[in-house]
Amino acid sequence: MLDLAFGLFAQAAGGSAPAGGQGAPEGGGMAALQPLIFFGIPLLLAWFILLRPAQKQEKERKKAIYLIKKGDEVTFSGGILGSVLSIKEKTAGTASDNDEVTVKVIDTKLRVLHSSIYAITPATDEAKEPATT
Repeated sequence: MLDLAFGLFAQAAGGSAPAGGQGAPEGGGMAALQPLIFFGIPLLLAWFILLRPAQKQEKERKKAIYLIKKGDEVTFSGGILGSVLSIKEKTAGTASDNDEVTVKVIDTKLRVLHSSIYAITPATDEAKEPATT
């Protein structure tokens, strides 16, 4: 078994199989690389097409969550909507998941953690005015 593995490695490197062992099948060093190409390239493409954009989007979402300010409309991971009243940082000047955010939901104040906020809608003057029909 070890002899066969060494033969494959030696043939891929451009040498010859050891004498006395069966060695690798004829076909050159490309035979040893075919499984790598067959499985590696599609996995790499899947990472670039599917996983990398999702990672970038999640990173941007987290960055936006830490930049919330008073008056922003937020959506929690449970689907609750509210308006930010204040932010209490555990460590001054540093945003973290354990920071407390006070949010107004209808006529109720809620204290929640930064980590429970899912999305942000920045406060605008148009959104605060009632719609007229």
